[in-house]
Amino acid sequence: MKTELIYELHNAGWASLKIHDGHKEFHYAVSYLYDSLCELSVATVNLLKHRESGSVIFMDEPGELKLEIEKLNAGQVRLTGKWYADWASWGMFPKDRFRIDFSFDMGLNDFAADVLLHLESIYITDGVDGYLEKWCEHEFPLKNYLRLKKLLNEHTNTR
Repeated sequence: MKTELIYELHNAGWASLKIHDGHKEFHYAVSYLYDSLCELSVATVNLLKHRESGSVIFMDEPGELKLEIEKLNAGQVRLTGKWYADWASWGMFPKDRFRIDFSFDMGLNDFAADVLLHLESIYITDGVDGYLEKWCEHEFPLKNYLRLKKLLNEHTNTR
């Protein structure tokens, strides 16, 4: 079974994140309180632009997942999910008190393609205005979506 990351937008400030490592699926609720989709798109763009690592916060109410992404050799990335019982990113919980939910490797291009697929799906289905209406606090990361689309195309064509 394929390793994949799935991000789905729902109504009234909620989304879901599913991560499948080929054997087990991990599910997380994602709150509008944090601009996770934008941060995910920025981290992905930066990885394609030769940054070595990145991280993304996916807030729940309460709790949060910190997705750490580390570049490995041979076009691979390691995804590690750290779960905090409350909001460590906002200083409401100790940053050293987490559990590791998952850690696995996947291709950088596959990871970037998954992120782009979900950005594109949201853009086509909801548009910029529909996204803001559903997500309440944050605008659709249009500039990052377009950058990612261009970079992924360049990255896959040069390999």
